[in-house]
Amino acid sequence: DTKNGKPFKVWSLTNLEGAFAAVFLFGQAYDASRTVPDSSVVGILNPEIFTNAGSEAAMKIFKPSQIVHIGISRDLGFCQAMVGDAGRICKAVIHKARQTMCDYHQNRKAHIARANRAVLNHRGVAAASSTRLTNKTAAGNTHTGLEGIRNINK
Repeated sequence: DTKNGKPFKVWSLTNLEGAFAAVFLFGQAYDASRTVPDSSVVGILNPEIFTNAGSEAAMKIFKPSQIVHIGISRDLGFCQAMVGDAGRICKAVIHKARQTMCDYHQNRKAHIARANRAVLNHRGVAAASSTRLTNKTAAGNTHTGLEGIRNINK
């Protein structure tokens, strides 16, 4: 509820490319928002810029006529990766036509795969993981400590 005790809602809008904006719905816009399902594509008409919302782009609306429901997004999805040991699902927004999990979990999965793969030394013999003995040289190059192997994944 607001300071004066009236209810409000905050929508998080995304372009599915990593940009987000918050829409604060007050008054009649709040009442009308109950009929708009999740994953909707909406147009927000003539919003007021909300300056007290922190670093995220934000706007506020008060009238139902400021909400134009266009349809439902087929590409809006949510990351299904497990978060830590708690057994919770991540639920970060994803573009499901392009990915199955959020950027964080995709990068984490790739990092774990890289850390667990064997690398070959210059004689063709499998050596330990390339992340085992990583040292920076004065020139800024990263070496694994294995002769002839260079870690280019910084």
